[in-house]
Amino acid sequence: MFERLFDERFREAAAGVRAYAPARLMFCVSVAAFVGLGLGWLYGALWALAALVSEGAMLLATRAVLRAGAPSRADWACAVVYLLTIPVWSCAGVLLWSAPDLACQVSAAAFFGGHLLYLQSHHGHSPGAALPALPAVLAPALA
Repeated sequence: MFERLFDERFREAAAGVRAYAPARLMFCVSVAAFVGLGLGWLYGALWALAALVSEGAMLLATRAVLRAGAPSRADWACAVVYLLTIPVWSCAGVLLWSAPDLACQVSAAAFFGGHLLYLQSHHGHSPGAALPALPAVLAPALA
């Protein structure tokens, strides 16, 4: 039953996630700046640190999936890493939404829109990659 979660679409999603790592690092800097301006530099720095650690874990997990080729324990580990790291990015939107400044709230709405598009584009085609992203889909409604 679970082997259908980690088919070729899962490996394609892992390749896409790995390929967009430089773009996510660039967005990390800009989002941390917005969080820092809206809530204070300590919040921005803490979020950036969490995002960078999660990016490192995501790079390691996707590399293991791509090297394995066939379904293996690396797929499960990658799914767990997705489950732990995608909410870190959602927290940036929650932080921006909780700021008292209207500009931060508009930024949060734009961030959530972009975040959901990213998730649909890179995680939506594979059930194994989409299931760990479900909490992030609910984050805009809960913020």
